[in-house]
Amino acid sequence: MVATYITCQELIKTLKISAQELIYVEKFFDSIPDDEWELIEAKDYKVVIQATGLREYTLSGAYTIARYLEATRKQNFWDLIKEWFTHTKREVRRSFIRKKILDNCSSLVKRNNQFFISRTDVLAIFGTKSDYLRKMADHTQRTQYPLIIGQDYEDFVDQGGLYFSLSGIYKLSLAFEERLTKKNRKEECKDVGEVIKPQIDDIVNQIFNRNKQIQKTMNQAKRMF
Repeated sequence: MVATYITCQELIKTLKISAQELIYVEKFFDSIPDDEWELIEAKDYKVVIQATGLREYTLSGAYTIARYLEATRKQNFWDLIKEWFTHTKREVRRSFIRKKILDNCSSLVKRNNQFFISRTDVLAIFGTKSDYLRKMADHTQRTQYPLIIGQDYEDFVDQGGLYFSLSGIYKLSLAFEERLTKKNRKEECKDVGEVIKPQIDDIVNQIFNRNKQIQKTMNQAKRMF
């Protein structure tokens, strides 16, 4: 798994300390290698600019600095770091979901002023199998968010079968979150429901802007001849 790093600037901002205070802490750790406090290069931090010694910190490194500041200043610095990493990791995690949606939305179609995605692409986005997706669809019917035909899903014969709208995918994500037992899968499917609409909106806007630019270029070319 790729490590998440926090820059010195972000660490300073998060902990609400000055650059000089961070430098002082780094020098303290470097000066007494056998002390009860330690920062290990390649584990807790990496040097990004050798000439100046500028560093970036992993969660363990940032944690150590936060705990050291708490011990010496009697203030709660750990909660500040935890909040930053929780937010950052969520954004990193969701970037993978957005990429997954981008790679599996070739079936995207607009019907009745709604966007729909094929069942095959929905399976790939959720990373599940047909029978389990069917179970999740059935589960929604016993909840306050049942899938509604024509609104959340539709059988498009001319498109090759069952399609789900963005609202339908959101409802499926709620079902997955409720029924799955593995925390990582619950979080992944929850993210799909929260990311799907803004990601599809972004894709549609990019297509619209691209087509607009193509038409503009074509019009300019016509005027030249």
